[in-house]
Amino acid sequence: MARVYPVTTKEEIALIDKYLKKYHTPIHSDVWNFGLQVSLRISDILKIEFEHILQNRIRFIAQKTKKSDDIILNRKAMMIVNRRRESGDKYLFQSKSNRTGKMIKPISSEKIGESIRDAGKRHNLILGTHSMRKTWAYHAYKKSNDLALIQRALQHSTSYETLKYLGIEQEQLDALYSNLEL
Repeated sequence: MARVYPVTTKEEIALIDKYLKKYHTPIHSDVWNFGLQVSLRISDILKIEFEHILQNRIRFIAQKTKKSDDIILNRKAMMIVNRRRESGDKYLFQSKSNRTGKMIKPISSEKIGESIRDAGKRHNLILGTHSMRKTWAYHAYKKSNDLALIQRALQHSTSYETLKYLGIEQEQLDALYSNLEL
């Protein structure tokens, strides 16, 4: 799998969203924006059913780690949930493709990945579906500076793994070397 990166500015986040709305479908924009609000992998986002959302919380078992979690949804995530709930679908991000026929299933991660990579290329960014999770983690760490909390949210087993994941370690080393003159 190719390495993807977080989107580090709110301006770039908005550009990606605008591109997805214009050149893809509203569901792609909604997945992008929802993914930025939560620390979930795309496989977990696409499996969310409306019945998993109780008031403003999602309770789920992560597909990759098999660990259970409970995440509060912020205002922006709830706006997406409420708008999408009006469709009467089973899944938060349900496929409307003719290829699915009468099958009820979520939109495919491949389709979401294509649109996010496309938006990234348009804006000279190396993006994929994992960029949503990395972007959330990057901004959460920048805001809180609490590595242990971010590690817990991402369900990582070591802080080293989380620093490497964030790309912060290299950023911090660069700053250290650049700013330390003896």
